[in-house]
Amino acid sequence: MPGFADFLARLQTLNPGIKLIGFPADAWPGLDIAATSGSRSVRRAVFPLFVVLILVYLASQTFLSR
Repeated sequence: MPGFADFLARLQTLNPGIKLIGFPADAWPGLDIAATSGSRSVRRAVFPLFVVLILVYLASQTFLSR
């Protein structure tokens, strides 16, 4: 898609409130987007762990109550 990087740069310049976090800055040369923080990757790792722990807890409560 030709000119997409230019579109993103103009979009962020005209609308500074828009967050372009889905586009890595190094993939678009000349586009000055702040890199996303590590907290997003931590949340991606912790959420499945939390779900698994809840499922294990519920399963243990179900099987141990017999």
